[in-house]
Amino acid sequence: MMIKKSDIYSYEKFCSLMLNDTVIGKLYLEYKVTKYNDIKLNNSSIIHSENNRKFYVQCRQRIIIYNKDGFNLSPNAELKSYENYPALLSTFMEINPNEGLSFKIIEYSPQTINTKIESSGTTGSSTGEANSSSRSSTIGSSISQTNSYGASVTVGVSAFPDGILPSASATANYENSTTNSHSNSISSGVDSSHSNSQSQSNNASMSIKDWGAYALVNPKTESPTWNFGQEFPWDAIMCRKTDGETNQYDQERLIIPTDMLVRLYDGKSLFPPSHLAMFGFSFLTKAIWFVTLEDGTASDEMIFKHDIQYALATHSLDNDDDVNVYIDRQPVPLSVAPGESLETKLDLSLMALDPIGLPNNSAIIGFIPNRFLIKPERGSQGSAPIKFKIISSFNNLIIQDITQYPNDTSAGFSASETVLTGSLSQDCTILTIESFFKIIDYDHEYMLHLKHWKSGDANIKLTFTINGDEDNEIVKYVDAKEAEGGENNLMSISLRKLDYSSTNFHDYLKLGLNSIKIKIEQSGQAIDPDSHYQIRAISIEKE
Repeated sequence: MMIKKSDIYSYEKFCSLMLNDTVIGKLYLEYKVTKYNDIKLNNSSIIHSENNRKFYVQCRQRIIIYNKDGFNLSPNAELKSYENYPALLSTFMEINPNEGLSFKIIEYSPQTINTKIESSGTTGSSTGEANSSSRSSTIGSSISQTNSYGASVTVGVSAFPDGILPSASATANYENSTTNSHSNSISSGVDSSHSNSQSQSNNASMSIKDWGAYALVNPKTESPTWNFGQEFPWDAIMCRKTDGETNQYDQERLIIPTDMLVRLYDGKSLFPPSHLAMFGFSFLTKAIWFVTLEDGTASDEMIFKHDIQYALATHSLDNDDDVNVYIDRQPVPLSVAPGESLETKLDLSLMALDPIGLPNNSAIIGFIPNRFLIKPERGSQGSAPIKFKIISSFNNLIIQDITQYPNDTSAGFSASETVLTGSLSQDCTILTIESFFKIIDYDHEYMLHLKHWKSGDANIKLTFTINGDEDNEIVKYVDAKEAEGGENNLMSISLRKLDYSSTNFHDYLKLGLNSIKIKIEQSGQAIDPDSHYQIRAISIEKE
């Protein structure tokens, strides 16, 4: 059995990217959440600070686009155009702001990947006039290493101490030089060389040959945006000026500098766009946020939104053998297939939950008031019950109230210094709590333990539903008061019994996240308002 340690904190999804109802690529999204215990301080004020919960949240996004017209490699003597190839792509990740949720982006990748281009040319005529030009330009910032049309690129994010990120990098080196000369009888010489090497690990590399990547972060929304664009043979990011002319695809004609035009046409051959534009690309973006949930926040949900904008380009020869370059007027938003979504909802507490069974990592919850994430409160006239939520000290067990309360009920839970009390009423005869925990093995037995009792004369009926299996519900009764009967008020239920020779062999658990619902009700026909269910602690132990 193989289990990746990071999977227990992860969620991933796959979507089909569509342009005008046609699938043109795939989108892979992976989210990881790790709980962070913040003990940093600069003075004693931390003692009086609120019990806010903090997380590292990482999102990794891979965009794969293919060019369906790029697979035709047959020679063509009449080749005069390259049409509708990808030239620009823009994408961003955004977190929807929720009440009680704050976040800061602390890392993103890639930041800047670019190329440097040098070109020179001389033109002359029989009149003796000659013109020469030389052009050198560097695009981007010093974050990238540059050479004469070359880029040495490393993309990756170093690992956090808590293991939220795998160490990964992608390295590539590219070179290209082009020389053109012209006289009365047109002649040309082209010398071109390419070298390409890549190393990768953990599926964290991406192709960037002849393209540039530029990132920015909106300081208001803490959202990163990446702009990818072809930079060779012509620069789709730099060339923005248009003369207003359009082609049959309603794309606008760009004004292209001479040093780029000579890379597209040498007087005999029309050269293609970059290899990525011809065949397709795979771009990887990653970002990490430091997320804080304020004490008492009712929802642990965080919503991610993704957006991908896409622009196509065309370059062709006209009747005068001049090169024309066209690009879409506006980038087009890509959609996903029916039933898929570019929004993702994450439950931070569930995703960050640690598995049960680690050394010195007990899964036990004692219902002490200062341990509640949301403190319980019984309902009263004009005031609805407050549903409690509590998490174990070792971050491996969550218990919450999921009762569907009617309006103006007196039922609900309340907490004293040592016990959680559940009270029923005529209009609310059943209370329901649910626990969540994670299991990462098949070969150990587990037990559920409860320390509880009844308060009053009515006996309490408990119905346990494990992982939604209503056909195999477990029913138990509580008929003893506190310290009555000499049994120490303990109840134990086996969740997994691996003795194959025993008639009690069973396994209610599954790998990953598990849940146990407990329905609480009085066993008599009529509700006794003076009888209550009281519980001091719940634990799940590995045997």
